[in-house]
Amino acid sequence: MNRITVATVNAALRKKGAQKVTLHRGKGYFYFVHDDGIYFDTHSVYVYRLNTESLESWIEEGIEFYKRVTREERDLRTGMPIRLLMRSRVSA
Repeated sequence: MNRITVATVNAALRKKGAQKVTLHRGKGYFYFVHDDGIYFDTHSVYVYRLNTESLESWIEEGIEFYKRVTREERDLRTGMPIRLLMRSRVSA
């Protein structure tokens, strides 16, 4: 079994198209961060060691988090993507 590093997981996530998601090490856990300059979110994974999970599991977890934070949810009143509404209100 190859040793997994945070840099390895982050490189794999970039290759899969999740450029704005990065894995970080906390005290006794790891967490994913999504920050595209407009929307910020985190997702924690409570394992003590990175090698507790396989590289494939880390990638899958990161991609699922990426899909969750980037899907376009629409405002029921206007039909516009919520993220676009947030952006237009900030710049107004």
